[in-house]
Formats: sequence, structure tokens, C-alpha cells
Amino acid sequence: MPRYTAFYRYGERSKATTWILQDADPAGQDNNYITFATAEDPGRSQYATAPPDDVLDRMFGKLSKSNVPDDGGLAIDPTDFMSEAAHHAWWRGTIGDDPCWWGPLF
Repeated sequence: MPRYTAFYRYGERSKATTWILQDADPAGQDNNYITFATAEDPGRSQYATAPPDDVLDRMFGKLSKSNVPDDGGLAIDPTDFMSEAAHHAWWRGTIGDDPCWWGPLF
């Protein structure tokens, strides 16, 4: 995920982010992607905070092979979850007009 200031707390391989290919360049040189992030409500902060890893592991982790719920996750697809969830603008802005808004472009 790009290192936008609002998301500096997210690691390079954060389980709280995903992306979808928006425009594919046939030559494979200039593809465009939509990036999604799951975050706790920032309140009055300007920085996003990802949910705790144990929550993300439970949500997106593989199902337990032993049928013991604590041994696995719910196997929710992160791309489906993040792209279909309600999207919110940062700082109570308007989706599409806020410089840091969360929502689909299409």
C-alpha cells in the first residue's frame, strides 16, 4: 500500500488493506488500482489505525481444519469485505470531494 500520511501506522503487508485492479494496461506497464483499508473510526485524529491483528486474523484467516473455532478464522475474503462495506469520508467530508475518502470510484 502506498505510504499516505494518514495510513503511516499500517505496515507494508497490513492485513487491513487490499486493492482491486481498476484499469489494466495491455502492455502491463501502467495499471491503475483502487486501494481499500479497514480502519477504526479515527475520531478527531488525522491518522488511521488498523484493527488489531487478532481481529484481522479472525476475520480473514482460514477456517479451522479441526472444527475448533479458536483454531481458525472466518475466511472472509478481504477484497469482498472492504469493497462491499459502507465507505466513509475522512473528517466527515463528502465521498468523492474529500482528499482522503473511502469509496469506490466506479
